[in-house]
Amino acid sequence: MTDSPCPDPATLTAYVTGRIDDAELAAIASHLIDCELCYQTVAAKARSLAFVERTENTEPPLALLPALLTGAVMALALSASLLLLAR
Repeated sequence: MTDSPCPDPATLTAYVTGRIDDAELAAIASHLIDCELCYQTVAAKARSLAFVERTENTEPPLALLPALLTGAVMALALSASLLLLAR
C-alpha cells in the first residue's frame, strides 16, 4: 500500500470522468499503482459509468407500455381520491 493518503470518492469520480487537472491526474494514476482499494474503486466507477452510457438512450420495450400506463392511471386516480377526501 502507498504512503500517500487515499483520494476522496469525489476525486476518484473526477478521475474516472476526466474532470481533473493534469497534476491531480498524474498523482492519482501513481497512487492507483500501489493502492488496490482505490484501484478497485476506480474500476467499479468506470464499469458503472460505462453501463450508464450504454443504457442512457435505451427505449423501454413496447410490451412495457400497458403496465406503465396502468401505473400512471392508478397514480392519478389515487391522487384524485386523496384530493376528494381532503375536502
